[in-house]
Amino acid sequence: MNIIARAMQLDLLIDTNEVVITAEAQDGIHVTPYRGKYNRNAILSFLDSAGAKARAIVYSHEDKSGPIGLDILSGERFAWIAV
Repeated sequence: MNIIARAMQLDLLIDTNEVVITAEAQDGIHVTPYRGKYNRNAILSFLDSAGAKARAIVYSHEDKSGPIGLDILSGERFAWIAV
């Protein structure tokens, strides 16, 4: 998928689905809903101030392994693992 198509896909997902912020901490990974403006530039700006260990994930679809999201910064797939 080319860069423009991926950006358009992310924008559509951000408009229609929940975005969560994941952050690595000493006691594991913390996940919290994103409560800011729902556009890619605002989310990327938030990540700049949140630090290198924070990621913004937007829900994409369900797979046989569970929910699949996309990392908004990199566009990579992110799978939640039920514990």
